[in-house]
Amino acid sequence: MLRVLLGGMRRAAEGGRIAGGNVPARAQLVFGSICEGGMLLARSADPEADLPLIAAELDRLLEALRPSVGG
Repeated sequence: MLRVLLGGMRRAAEGGRIAGGNVPARAQLVFGSICEGGMLLARSADPEADLPLIAAELDRLLEALRPSVGG
């Protein structure tokens, strides 16, 4: 999964859809976040209720990788 994520993030950076920088490190950090989200769900008393909350936080994290408008 990390290899697929890295490839997608490299293509997104080349296309300007995410900010450049150290894409391999960024991919590793995103991958770790996804894994930790899974661990949160695994330990949750109510994973069905927590899934949308964790998914929303991951969306926020990924959104932060987008280049800022005008910047």
